[in-house]
Amino acid sequence: MIYTGFYIISALFVIHKLSTFSKINLGIIMGLMIPDLDILFKYLNSSSDIHGGPFHSIIFSLLLFIGLLMARELNKEKFNGKIINGLFIGMLIHIFLDILISGGKIL
Repeated sequence: MIYTGFYIISALFVIHKLSTFSKINLGIIMGLMIPDLDILFKYLNSSSDIHGGPFHSIIFSLLLFIGLLMARELNKEKFNGKIINGLFIGMLIHIFLDILISGGKIL
């Protein structure tokens, strides 16, 4: 089962209680949604057992984080470091909450 809405609501609550809204908070909220992009593949493929696949791996999160950091070094005007850090934190939070809450397999 997908708990993305729960993750976003809980993250917004924690962010609101701890600080004012900033770019890292925006990155965290976006990062909470990135692992569930594998649901889009469900509509392209006939298999319905897609959730919990490659987007839910820590390796994918690290590769995306490193790729975004490398892109930031090449063009600092287009890539904000705080948003990149927030994306990584949000993805890790999503993966760990899926491991704790969901009963299905997580890569």
